[in-house]
Amino acid sequence: MSTVINFVNGLNQGDDEEEEDETQVIQMYSQELFETLVTLLKKAIEVSYEPLQEEVMNLLSAVAQLIDKEFAKYYNALMPLML
Repeated sequence: MSTVINFVNGLNQGDDEEEEDETQVIQMYSQELFETLVTLLKKAIEVSYEPLQEEVMNLLSAVAQLIDKEFAKYYNALMPLML
């Protein structure tokens, strides 16, 4: 999980010319990535495993920053888990 977070954070820190290509790479896999993250977050909540919850939330945050407005389509699936 940490490796993916570092990868996405690296994409977030890139320059503007490269940013569009990098965003497209993440957007190609965003559906599968978010489905997996929602599943992991649900399991972590069920067993009260906070380290995994934190890692998933860190990755969600990094990806949301990268894909910006595209994140809106995943919002409804994630918000019920935040309560």
